[in-house]
Amino acid sequence: MLLAFLVSDTTLRLALLLLLASTLFTRLPHHPAMLATGRQTAAPAQLHVEAVELDVRLEPTTYTLAAKVMLGLRSRSLKPLPAIRLLLPAPFAARARIYAVWDHSGFLPWYRERLENDFLIVTTFTQPIRPLGQRWLVVRFDLNFTGFDVPDAPAQLTPHAASLHAAGWYPLPAGVEPSQFQLNKLRLGLRLPRAWRLRSYTESKHLHTGTEFAEYELRAKAVSANTLLFSAYAQ
Repeated sequence: MLLAFLVSDTTLRLALLLLLASTLFTRLPHHPAMLATGRQTAAPAQLHVEAVELDVRLEPTTYTLAAKVMLGLRSRSLKPLPAIRLLLPAPFAARARIYAVWDHSGFLPWYRERLENDFLIVTTFTQPIRPLGQRWLVVRFDLNFTGFDVPDAPAQLTPHAASLHAAGWYPLPAGVEPSQFQLNKLRLGLRLPRAWRLRSYTESKHLHTGTEFAEYELRAKAVSANTLLFSAYAQ
C-alpha cells in the first residue's frame, strides 16, 4: 500500500510539473528570430494605413515636387499612442524638406532622426490616439529631383516627364512596408504645367486649367504600393 501511494504521488507530481512547463512554453514567443535570440527583432506596426489623400504640384523647371500627404490611420494598440514615427525611405530621404506636421488639434512638434540612408520624422500628439482609434495626420514636404538617377524609383520628375506610384515616396508609419501593404482608398489632387499631357492609369477627372497649371483629381481603390498612378510629359 505504501509503495503504491508513493508511486501515485510521484506520478502526480511529474504530471503537474509537465503541465506547468507546457503552459509556460505556450506563452513564450514562437517567432523564429525570437526563439533564436530571446528578443523580438521587429515589432509589428501599431498603426494601419486605411486611406491616403495626396495633393501634389509638379514644378519641372526647378525639379521640385511639392506635396501634402494626409494619412488615414487606425491604431492597433490597446493603449493610447502618444507619438508616431514616420519613415521616409531612400532615395528620397536626402532630397526631402519637411515643412509641417499636423492633425485635427493643430500643428505638432517634430524632429528628424537619421537612420543610415533613411530618416524618421518623430512627432508627439497633443491628444494621443485612443486605443483602436482613428486619426488623420498631415505632412507637407518637398522633394528635389536635381541630379536624380534612380530609374526604378516610385517617383520621377525631369523637365520633360514625370510619374508617380501609389506609395514609396512619402512618409509612412515606421514598421509599415510600402511593398507589402494594400491601400483601401487613395485620392490624388494633381497640378501639372499647363502644356503637359497626362496619362492616368486610374479614375481621373480634369478639374481646371489656369494660366500656368492644369488641375486633375485621381481616385483609386484597393491599390498596392507599386501601382502606377500616372505618367505625364511635356508636349
